[in-house]
Amino acid sequence: MKIDYRQFGRRKIAAIWLTNEEQKTKAAYVKALTEKLSQEGYITVIYRSGSKDLETYTKGLLKQNLSTT
Repeated sequence: MKIDYRQFGRRKIAAIWLTNEEQKTKAAYVKALTEKLSQEGYITVIYRSGSKDLETYTKGLLKQNLSTT
């Protein structure tokens, strides 16, 4: 798990990065952490690893974005 804290003006953001395994084993910890950060004024963003092939889906996303420009 990686946590990245950022501040943009008055807004405080905590980005939490989770692997597939951490999504299963650290759910209670992440929930408690999210609640604590919220009390401290943070907006929490959680990034979860997927189970699909990253290269295939990235190519599809790029093709779709290019076709709409």
